[in-house]
Amino acid sequence: MWPRKMQTRFFIITSLATFTWCVPLPPSFKKCNRKRNDFNECMVVAFNHVISQLNVPMRELNLPNLEPLDVPFMSIAAGKGPAAFQQIYKNLKVSGMTKNKFEKIELDFEKNTLDLVCTTPEIRMDFEYEFSGKILLLPIAGNGPGTVSLFNVTNNLKHYLERYDKKGQDHFRIINTTYEFHPKLMTSKFDKLFGGDDALNTNLNEVINENWRELLDDVGPSYNEAFLQIFTTIINRFLAKVSIAELFDDE
Repeated sequence: MWPRKMQTRFFIITSLATFTWCVPLPPSFKKCNRKRNDFNECMVVAFNHVISQLNVPMRELNLPNLEPLDVPFMSIAAGKGPAAFQQIYKNLKVSGMTKNKFEKIELDFEKNTLDLVCTTPEIRMDFEYEFSGKILLLPIAGNGPGTVSLFNVTNNLKHYLERYDKKGQDHFRIINTTYEFHPKLMTSKFDKLFGGDDALNTNLNEVINENWRELLDDVGPSYNEAFLQIFTTIINRFLAKVSIAELFDDE
């Protein structure tokens, strides 16, 4: 969907404490037996069960609240096409992740890969923004509150894992991931563009919403990379707390 790689910078500040010892999974987390033929089908059920519980932080597992997920700062470099403007987001709140529906999961223990396909009805992002540059050759500048919503999003991920020893127990961690997201629709609303000029603000918001797909095609890889860093950090912090043996029920 996005043929070229875009430069992006992402900084995430977390206040969760990091511990060195391992913990068991809570009883509310479903486990699957690696020896069963229906293992991957069981994993779909387990992932859907777990994601719905992450509307509160689980500090003992290094898992933050995902409803909403707080991201203090994110910077997206200007694209080389219609989205040729620098984007800075502060106090970003991402909602809707706990409504993810996992449809396909394949965990290959020989190749150490994890393939996932999931859909999200709506991902909503509320933030403070700073923009400067050009959009569809039109100048854009301003800062203020904004909202972006992605609807009916299909997410395709492939995680490459490695095993490592921690205090005599095997753990997984993600070392690389490929990720694409494909929304059916994106809507945006940015307040206080052009210093709060209502007419210009309304017109430019209409232009952004009418041309959302072209704009997303231009900077999509940068958003991929930024959110990939967020979720890789979250998952690896969780995997550092829970051993491979604890993740599954092989009895």
